[in-house]
Amino acid sequence: MTTEYTLTYFDARGSGETIRLILAYVGAKWKEVRIPFDENTGAIIPEDIKTKMLFDQAPLLEFEGRRLVQSLAISRFLARRYNLAGKDEYESAECDQIVDACRDIYVMFVAFFREKDETKRKEGMETTTKTCKDRYFSKFNEILQKNGDFLVNNNFTTGPPSG
Repeated sequence: MTTEYTLTYFDARGSGETIRLILAYVGAKWKEVRIPFDENTGAIIPEDIKTKMLFDQAPLLEFEGRRLVQSLAISRFLARRYNLAGKDEYESAECDQIVDACRDIYVMFVAFFREKDETKRKEGMETTTKTCKDRYFSKFNEILQKNGDFLVNNNFTTGPPSG
């Protein structure tokens, strides 16, 4: 029996994009419920959907009569399920540190996407971009050079999914 997933998220990339990418990469059977999203007003989660969400927020992944929320928890679950989380505990922790660093970057930038004052937004983005280049991107480049274009070990964690 093949697992079928339902991903509920806003009609935007955001925190749901990593989940979409994993599901697509592993060839999972999945469908998506998209909640309308407006750049100016955000999104309102319909009550019939909100009642399914543990913390009243998206994303939500439903499968096998179960529900998971929180984008990183869902991504880590899928990565482990489809052998994308490292070949041992140490590699898994290395994957986690990269994921957590990417989350740090996301959090740093997301505040400026909501900034209404264009001058503050531009200044914040420039400062944050410099910080990210120095703190994260330079380190990612070092790791990529050492590992032959991969952030963990020298392959796509444990390799592409089988079947």
